[in-house]
Order: sequence, then structure tokens, then C-alpha cells
Amino acid sequence: MLRDDVDEMLISTSMTTYLIARNEMMCRILARRMESQDVPQPVRWHCPEWLPNGATARVSLHTIDNPDEAEPLPPGGVDLVVVDCSAEDDPYELLDRVHAQLAPRRWLVLSDALDAALIGHAAKLGAGGCQAVP
Repeated sequence: MLRDDVDEMLISTSMTTYLIARNEMMCRILARRMESQDVPQPVRWHCPEWLPNGATARVSLHTIDNPDEAEPLPPGGVDLVVVDCSAEDDPYELLDRVHAQLAPRRWLVLSDALDAALIGHAAKLGAGGCQAVP
């Protein structure tokens, strides 16, 4: 791959917004709303399993429900990530994976169970904020 091609790929993925959540309905609604706002485009959404951890390998399948699921991990940091920790057994581990694998410049953490420890962990990793969701 030529250097210009690599630079172009890094620029295009760095301006992508990623939604990481299990709640498909919320992802679809947020993606539509974000696309109508001044948010880096395109908006991609994935379930947390899209980010591999040490114990499980990621399986990339293109599905009708989520056409973004087959997308490879971006090669560099991304501009914006919104991650929903609701219904996660270990929200700290999910935040660690987002931080390590996507290296977002800006990110927002959503959770149905915000507590001081989770907020502190997110802040230490560089999250710009935490928002309670129903």
C-alpha cells in the first residue's frame, strides 16, 4: 500500500463516529440523530463483541441488522466514540477495550448504573463525560 493510501485511510477512519452498544434500537436512533447533527461522519455502530478481548476472537459477519459489523477495526485513533455500558457484566473491561483499541480523541460513556467508581475510571481513560440512560 502506498503511503498516500495509508494516510487517506487514516484520515477517513479518524473522522468516523462509533457507537458501541448492545441496544440496537438506541443505536439506530442515535445514529440517525447524529447524522443530522454536526458530528463526524459516517456514524458506525457495533456491539461490544466487535472489540476483541484476550479471551475471544472477533467474528466479522455482515448482517442485514447491522451492516457495519463486518467492518475491520480502524488502524489508528478515531475521533468520537459513544459507548453504552448498560447491561455489561464488566463495564470497566469494555471501557478499557474501547480505550486500547479505538483510542478515541473524544468519547462519551452511557450507563444505566453510573457510580463514582465507573465515572472515575472513564475519566482516567480520557472520556469526556458520563451520562445516565434509562
